[in-house]
Parts: sequence; structure tokens; C-alpha cells
Amino acid sequence: MKLTRLVWAVTIFLMLIGVAIVVRRSLQLFAPSPAPSNFPEAAAMDAGFARHRLLTMLHITPGLLFILLAPLQFVRRLRNRKPKLHRWIGRVVVVSGLIVGISALIMSPQMAIGGPNESAATTLFAIVFLVAL
Repeated sequence: MKLTRLVWAVTIFLMLIGVAIVVRRSLQLFAPSPAPSNFPEAAAMDAGFARHRLLTMLHITPGLLFILLAPLQFVRRLRNRKPKLHRWIGRVVVVSGLIVGISALIMSPQMAIGGPNESAATTLFAIVFLVAL
């Protein structure tokens, strides 16, 4: 029982981090503010995403859906009491995951701020993500 609570606490914490990242990136895309001068890497990353605004939004919007809905697939009570809702949530999770993974494959070579190493790592992760999905 304690392990289950710990896993859910960590899951919710990670969900909150994901939501914060999506909110921050969306605000930066639509209401940009300059990065502090002591963080030139942040300014470079913001500029990279700004050059590909549509692709970035295509990646992070379904990513937000995925982050919020995927954990619900593991709620036993939802599965048992509302199986139709559980299946529809699962469909939304799979479709949003496909969009996230495919957009990541497109983004990797175009937006790699860290060069070829980052591009290779994000491409590999996107492929593993899509296979796991």
C-alpha cells in the first residue's frame, strides 16, 4: 500500500513538472520574454523553438494530453467501473502519443541545440517511445 502511494506521488509530481514545462514553453512562444543574460543556453533554446512554433505546439499540446491522461489508464477503479471511458481515454492517449512521437522524429534533426549527439539521442528516444506505445 505504501509503495503504491509513493508511486502515485512520484507520478503526480512528474505530471506537474510536465505541465509546468508545457505552460512555460507556450508562454515563451506566444508572449516571449528575454532570457537572463547569464543563461545564454536558455536564449538559444527559446529561439530554436520560436523558429518552429507550429511544430513545437504540435508536439507539446498532445504531450500535455498524454501527460495528464496516461496515468489514468492505471486507475483500477476507473477501469472496473467505467470501462467505456477507460477505453476512450486509452484511445486519446495512443493518438496523442503517436503525434508526440512522430513530431519528435521531425523535430530532432531540425531543432537539436546540442548538435548531432542531441539529435541522435532524441531520435532514439522517439523511436523507443513509439515502439513502446
